[in-house]
Amino acid sequence: MNINSNKIPVLTYMLSIVFVSILAFFGFILIAKLIKDGLIQLAILVGSIVIFAAMVYLQKKFTPYRWLFIGMVFVLLFTIYPIFSTIMISFSNMSGGHLITKEQAVNRLESKYFQPAGSMEYEWTGYLKGKDNYLFILKDSDKKYFVAEPGKNLEEIKLNSSSFPNEIQGFDKMLKKDVISLIDKFSKFEFVSF
Repeated sequence: MNINSNKIPVLTYMLSIVFVSILAFFGFILIAKLIKDGLIQLAILVGSIVIFAAMVYLQKKFTPYRWLFIGMVFVLLFTIYPIFSTIMISFSNMSGGHLITKEQAVNRLESKYFQPAGSMEYEWTGYLKGKDNYLFILKDSDKKYFVAEPGKNLEEIKLNSSSFPNEIQGFDKMLKKDVISLIDKFSKFEFVSF
């Protein structure tokens, strides 16, 4: 038997054609789904893998690459594609904040949050004493100030300045970053109006 022969045995060649045909069939179905979902870069990568498989398994001169095929596919999928994808995403506006349109976001927020007609609007700031003692000062549109503590009645107070004080009744004014981190907790508080 001539080892350097350029001919591939018929049975091996037929099995290679079956393997490449099955791979191409599922690869093209996957490519169509990826393009439909807008993942063009991944579709190109899958297409190049299918073409590479056809070259490796159907041409004698690429036979040495058969042993590297699986490894090269995984290198492409788990190393090269993530690098390329990261670069593409970094120059786009793709993020969690861009998954829905502005109109959809507005409709969703309007369905979740509401303000009854004729209700009062308050400007407020939070105060903290210790770890879990909260106090809020509210300012209405008439520039009246109220003290609100969770579970207690609102009480009108007089302030000497036109802005919120840094300290009141032993409570220290919270920074905006601290208030924002606790906003979910604050939303559960209930206040009793007059």
